[in-house]
Amino acid sequence: MRNLYHKLFDSLKLLIATFDTKIRVKYPMRLKFKTHKMLFLIMLSTVNFLKSQTVLSAGDILITSFDATKTVVDDKFSFVSLKDLQPNTIIYFTDRGFFGGNSWQAANGGTEGSIAWSLGSETITAGTEIVIQSLTAKVNGVNKGTVTSVSGSNPSGLSLSHPSGDQIIIFQGGLGVPSASGVTMVGGFHWNYCPNGYYAVYTTDSGWDNLGAGSSCSQSTSSSNMPPGLDSDSTFWIGFYKPTAPQTDIQNYTRGQFNGNGAPFSSLAALKAAILNRNNWIAVKSTDTTTQINVPTGITYYSSCTAPAITSQPSASTICAGANTIFSATASNATAYQWQVNEGSGFTNISNNSVYSGATTATLSITGATAGLNGYQYRVVATGNCSPSVTSSSATLTVNAAPAITSQPSASTICAGANTIFSATASNATAYQWQVNEGSGFTNISNNSIYSGATTATLSITGATAGLNGYQYRVVATGNCSPSVTSNSATLLVSTTQAPTGASVQSFEAGNTLSVLVVTGQNIKWYATQNNASNHTGALPLTTMIVNDTTYYATQTVDGCESSESLAVKAFNETLNVMNSKISTVKIYPNPVRETLNFNSEIKINKIVVVSIDGKKIFEKNLNGEKQVNVHNLIQGTYLVNIITENGTETIKFIKN
Repeated sequence: MRNLYHKLFDSLKLLIATFDTKIRVKYPMRLKFKTHKMLFLIMLSTVNFLKSQTVLSAGDILITSFDATKTVVDDKFSFVSLKDLQPNTIIYFTDRGFFGGNSWQAANGGTEGSIAWSLGSETITAGTEIVIQSLTAKVNGVNKGTVTSVSGSNPSGLSLSHPSGDQIIIFQGGLGVPSASGVTMVGGFHWNYCPNGYYAVYTTDSGWDNLGAGSSCSQSTSSSNMPPGLDSDSTFWIGFYKPTAPQTDIQNYTRGQFNGNGAPFSSLAALKAAILNRNNWIAVKSTDTTTQINVPTGITYYSSCTAPAITSQPSASTICAGANTIFSATASNATAYQWQVNEGSGFTNISNNSVYSGATTATLSITGATAGLNGYQYRVVATGNCSPSVTSSSATLTVNAAPAITSQPSASTICAGANTIFSATASNATAYQWQVNEGSGFTNISNNSIYSGATTATLSITGATAGLNGYQYRVVATGNCSPSVTSNSATLLVSTTQAPTGASVQSFEAGNTLSVLVVTGQNIKWYATQNNASNHTGALPLTTMIVNDTTYYATQTVDGCESSESLAVKAFNETLNVMNSKISTVKIYPNPVRETLNFNSEIKINKIVVVSIDGKKIFEKNLNGEKQVNVHNLIQGTYLVNIITENGTETIKFIKN
């Protein structure tokens, strides 16, 4: 600003000096005092003028429309200022091209010149559109300020109707001469282009025609480089028409306007960005005489009001199928709302129907939500008197369904003492409860020695007794949503096999095996102990040699179920018993035994042979007068020891712990 004052004062002093010289020649002494007084008043008025006008910077003036297709008189353009324009503001407009260095297209004839627009005593607020046609400036059809031609001989101002394009360069200072010192470049608008083959051009947003850098354009009344002090953020090149075919039919644009996208703007920065966006322009080629272009555009560009802003975001909602819910959001400075839904393919506007209501309010209501709405996303777009509109974050709707049985339990048939399971699955289930019907209705099961997993999807039954035969089982599945669901019932059948029948004491001959013992039943198995028979472990082969005065235990198996009870059969041979009693001079102890088996005998024991209950030899040992043997390495079970003495052989049964 200070430099501008100095430059204007220099010009003013030159003017005063010239004026003073002429006065002195014509009126030597008489008017000297009055002349100085008048010059002082002129200087004082000039200072006041300088203090009141708006000083602009690059990018403060933006062209919003132009029409260069008609005669010079009809050429016109409109612009907006990003600053309030104070009284006495002067802005210059020229169509003289800049060629580089300090070289400019000369003002000549009726084609190249400059005009000055002086606002006068009024103020124009930022964002107001002004149109200049010929030597008239108007706002909303009302004259504003004065327009004068400062260079060139065109009585109508600027001549924009060049077939191959032109430009409007905007500046302050220099008394309307763009090459003068003290000039501030404010803006520019360009609609020429320099071809470089098909569809390619030398002209750019950042340099315009780039003359002197290999451009196809020469210095002419249509061409221009971007003047110094300007850039692509303070000027606008509208581009050129590129047809799809033929490629030779490339044309420059001769009319155009900003389309108003986003207006009115709540910030001047947003206004500027929109106008400098080529996608927001309607551009018309030189041969198009039908497309409507408005100069001025008539658009409201700027409003000092505040655009809407989301102050409360919608929250996610989790409900059960068939229930109701709402999504709410609030926005400051909002005058309208529009809810949107994303069903999986992007957001679309919602209309009120049987499911949705309040689609254009701050609260969207959903009535009787179906499972099909699960996962849908909702958001709201709030609009106000000022752009831009604002969109909330999205919130997801989760619709949970009531549980449903997807796999029913199956009946189970097992043997008494066996284990089994009942399983079921249910969708949307969070808990299970198994129930049993023992004959008087279903009751809940608790975990115990028989039942486990009573509150899971699988109920386990361990060691089923005959008393469980015919029991029915089912499961109740519950979830986050009602109602709960109950599975079908499944029956447990526990097969019980009785012990075989037969004489409890049976005779045999020396050397006989278990196969000679007679019992009535199916699939008979023999065991050495009752415990083994009950647990069905350690069954004896039928080839096992019978030991006199020994009790064996028999079970039967029917339909795959072995009896848990056994028949005790004592094998006894009186003759063998008498014989053994004559030689039975050996005793063993302890019995059962863990480590060392001792022998007590009045006669010498030569050798012992240990065999399994089924007759297989385990080991033998010559005692040579010893009276003990180590059985530590034997596994637990029942064994026979054959004791060979001088008087004969005696067999005794012992149990290894």
